[in-house]
Amino acid sequence: MKHKQAEFIKAKADNVHLSVFCRDTYYPENGWVETSQWPIQEEFEYFLCLPQHHTPCLHWLNGGEVQHFNSSTKEFGPVLSIADDIDYECDRLECTLEELTTVYKYNPTEWSHDSIFMNDSFKIRVKPQKVKRWIGVFPWAGNDNYVAPIHFETQDNLDSYISSIYGDRTYQAIEIEVEE
Repeated sequence: MKHKQAEFIKAKADNVHLSVFCRDTYYPENGWVETSQWPIQEEFEYFLCLPQHHTPCLHWLNGGEVQHFNSSTKEFGPVLSIADDIDYECDRLECTLEELTTVYKYNPTEWSHDSIFMNDSFKIRVKPQKVKRWIGVFPWAGNDNYVAPIHFETQDNLDSYISSIYGDRTYQAIEIEVEE
């Protein structure tokens, strides 16, 4: 009889540098965590990835969104989430990166050597979050449009900074969006 985790054990034996993530099947709400143990316990689900994909893979396993680098456009995208419901329709050896990422169904319980996280030619990152921040613009040292060198989470924090560093002055507060 074949061990339930035989595929994981063999993959880890073939490459001891693989990152190993596990989730308890009795308490799946606890999420995926990294483990230094070999994938041998039958009451756990496992997922393996290359070390360079460690952070985005764990983020993705726990429901976060990741992006891959598109070599054609030289940008990151599209977003890949665990909820994607697209069938894996092409042979891995015959797909371009763009074709693969538009047809691959991400399902952590069906890990395989063909996973995008097992391919070192892919660049994957956690999708940056856009957050609102405040900047201040005012005349300073001969520059009519001087921008304070720091952005702030609230307009009150910006007000405090401007008055403590630049004194009591009139300035324009501008709300911006930045990626974190």
